Amino acid sequence: EASLEDVDFATDGDQPGDDDTNANSVGPDEADQFPDKDPEDDLDDPAAREWKACHAVAFNRRGTYLIAGHASGAVAVHDFVSRTLSAVYSPAKPDSPTSASKKKKRGRAGSEKIKEESSAV
Repeated sequence: EASLEDVDFATDGDQPGDDDTNANSVGPDEADQFPDKDPEDDLDDPAAREWKACHAVAFNRRGTYLIAGHASGAVAVHDFVSRTLSAVYSPAKPDSPTSASKKKKRGRAGSEKIKEESSAV
C-alpha cells in the first residue's frame, strides 16, 4: 500500500520521469490497484443513459430552473419551484375571497368610491 513516506514530494524536476508525470503523484503501480469502473454498468438505467448523453447542465440564478443540453440538440427544462408548489398548494377556487378577479372588482369599486368623494369636495 502507498503511504505518505512512499510519495516523492520533489518539485525541482531532477527526478527521473518528471517530464511525463507530476512529481508528487502516486506511481503507476499504486494507481493500477484501483480498477476503472465499467461504463456499460450505468447503461442499464434509462435515467443514467439520459445523463450520460447530456453535455451541458445549468441552473438559473435562483437555482429554480435546470436546463440540460443533449447531443441531439434537445433541451430539457425543469421548473422545480412551480412543480413543488403545485404539488403542495392547490389554486384558489374562482368564487373564493382570495381570487384575483374578486380583488380586481373590489379594487375598481374602491377607486370609484374615492373618485366620487374627491369630486364632491
